[in-house]
Amino acid sequence: MDLNPVHRQTPNRRPRALSPESYRPLKNLYPGTDQGQVDCLGSIIGVGSFGDVLEQSEEIDIGIGHGRIITLGSLIRVKEAMNRPGDKEATV
Repeated sequence: MDLNPVHRQTPNRRPRALSPESYRPLKNLYPGTDQGQVDCLGSIIGVGSFGDVLEQSEEIDIGIGHGRIITLGSLIRVKEAMNRPGDKEATV
């Protein structure tokens, strides 16, 4: 399935070539696709690096294949570490 990724945070939403060479130097990537928006983060506050996040995630079926999401406990730690008003309300 071709998702037609584009640069979500640029005004002209130009197409994004997804290859190891094009995304390796980036810390974060925010593409928009035909199936919705995706946030690809190199690290997450409250959990750690990509490797730490991977260890604290579980595989799920996302309808077009399989993906990974962080566990509920890890999400709660992220919300607490962010210390934003909306996140505080969500963890009470």
